[in-house]
Amino acid sequence: AGDKALAGSASYKGSLLTLHPLTLSTTGSTLSGSVVADLSGAVPAVNAAFTGQTLNLDALLAKPGAASASTGSGGGGEAGWSDARIDFSGLKAVTAKLKLTTGQLIYNKIKISNATLQATISGGKLSASLPNFQLYGGAGALALDAAHEARSAPVPQARQRAPLMVESAPPSRSPSTAPLPLLPAV
Repeated sequence: AGDKALAGSASYKGSLLTLHPLTLSTTGSTLSGSVVADLSGAVPAVNAAFTGQTLNLDALLAKPGAASASTGSGGGGEAGWSDARIDFSGLKAVTAKLKLTTGQLIYNKIKISNATLQATISGGKLSASLPNFQLYGGAGALALDAAHEARSAPVPQARQRAPLMVESAPPSRSPSTAPLPLLPAV
């Protein structure tokens, strides 16, 4: 829809569906890679790998005609986190491995460089990691294992936090009091 395009070649042989090459393009982002789906079992097994120079999630996830989430406008203000349970039962419908490598990943105006995201879904459990990345002059790693509720996050040095705080702060907050997204309090 709009400025988003998906192009590639598909083949189906036996129980394997292969999409290679596969290219996803949107404003400021192009990802190339492949997807292989084994449909022989009761639960499909999908293996996907994509690479790109820049992945701008703000542009990719934007709804046509809606204000960007990164601008802090739109909606009814800051509602905070919901206490409602999140239904992850759909994760039981697939077994998957995903690898995404990008020179720059942009989300909510935060820029992560040299990022490789690895995610696995198995038995209804999601495990994701960003084993190495650069963030505003520092480096770090991030892991989330929904099966064990374990998580770790990098804590940038004070000199590295300032640019992150400025870019991630909502317009209504001063950068010196804005919370660091994904990072524990220090």
